[in-house]
Amino acid sequence: MIPFGSLLVIVLAALLILNNTSDAEDYVKAVIIDGLSDFPGERFISNASEILENSGYQVEVFEPEEVVVDLYQNLLSRGYEIIILRVHCGPLNDVLADGTKIPRGTVFFTTEEYSENKHRNLQERNLLAVGNIRGEQDKSYFTIPPWFFESAAEGSFSNSTIILDSCYGFYYQAPFVMADTLIRKGARAFVGWDGEVQAEHTDKAVIELLNAMFYENLDLKESVEKVRAKIGPDPFYESQMYYYPY
Repeated sequence: MIPFGSLLVIVLAALLILNNTSDAEDYVKAVIIDGLSDFPGERFISNASEILENSGYQVEVFEPEEVVVDLYQNLLSRGYEIIILRVHCGPLNDVLADGTKIPRGTVFFTTEEYSENKHRNLQERNLLAVGNIRGEQDKSYFTIPPWFFESAAEGSFSNSTIILDSCYGFYYQAPFVMADTLIRKGARAFVGWDGEVQAEHTDKAVIELLNAMFYENLDLKESVEKVRAKIGPDPFYESQMYYYPY
């Protein structure tokens, strides 16, 4: 089994459609952000979109080539109630001169290759990080640290439930740094895993989570508990799904 954990080195037409049925404000919005080009997600996206659309959500999907820094910068102000991040995620560490690592939380990956000439203002303010994906050591990507959402992102989340369909949402050495930041910026809850997880396993677990939330009308605590009982931990890495705040 191949893991997809990432190791860190450091709307006129749309309005017309809406007006045919109800006011735009009557729609609840959800988004699926799929940055895992190395783990195709067509089946997951189809199944997740069906559940959300059947539950009254207008679903927007971003493909891997669209998962860039600007998307994260504008994400908070888009009014999504459900946000599914199917992106690489990895531990964030400061590395001292003697090699000591200081955990700083986690980062969300973009698919935008790193360049010192891009996003210069954000780089000069230390609001972006740089990461590598296992198996792609010849490439570096812009990654999004927790403080990006506080100092660079526009607006606030709309009481959003954010589901990280990926590794390390609750990185054990600094488990709540990213979650706390997202909650402070207006998210209602954050769901993720406490370590590496295989793509097939987390996709299956998130579909089960959505089924529990929207078809069985369970609250988030009950939904996560059902996933843990039915799907269980990752069979190879033994990571578990968690939610925050408890």
